[in-house]
Amino acid sequence: MAEASIVFRDKNMSSTGKIYVDHMDSASRLAAIYRNASFYVDVINRRDEVAYRWEAGVAVCGGESLVKITRGSDAFDFVRPHDPFWSPENQILLLHEALRYAFDIATGQENQNAFESLLLRTESSGDEVWNLVREARIVREKACLFTDRAKWAQHILNWMQDSQGLFLDYRIEYAALSINSNLFIPSNRVASLEVELVYLELEISQRDAC
Repeated sequence: MAEASIVFRDKNMSSTGKIYVDHMDSASRLAAIYRNASFYVDVINRRDEVAYRWEAGVAVCGGESLVKITRGSDAFDFVRPHDPFWSPENQILLLHEALRYAFDIATGQENQNAFESLLLRTESSGDEVWNLVREARIVREKACLFTDRAKWAQHILNWMQDSQGLFLDYRIEYAALSINSNLFIPSNRVASLEVELVYLELEISQRDAC
């Protein structure tokens, strides 16, 4: 079970929704990197309480420990005029496709069209996300060993919330970029992949029972 979640909120309290993280210290470290993504950046504990908060990039809730975390990390740079390959919009689209494709690989739903779409996106963006794809294939290999569908789903969910893995890193970056640039993709699967995993587990379990 995840110990914490990260939420990005604007001044009107519109949010990206919770992004679950396996450990509280990892959640605070990752949130600190993106503390300037939105007006409020919250780290929420298991009791659904705000444990740490940044407001306009400044630590306001969490005491001295949060101040130290903030001082020890560089804030994400959303504006890079000297990088000809950098575009927040292109990065959002890249991560949107990469995260969906990685999820589909891990859950056994990989398809060629998605691969070709991601390939074209990486060529035009100048970015590299293929390590995430390799990570998803490793998760898939292990997931195939589980005959219990609940354990199968839990294994994939653990990967999605693993602060040592690439999926969560990219998921948080995607959310931060989306709210910072105010660009939200219609029919966004990425924001509801955990829910999709629950339905997929149920669907497979029912199919196996037939």
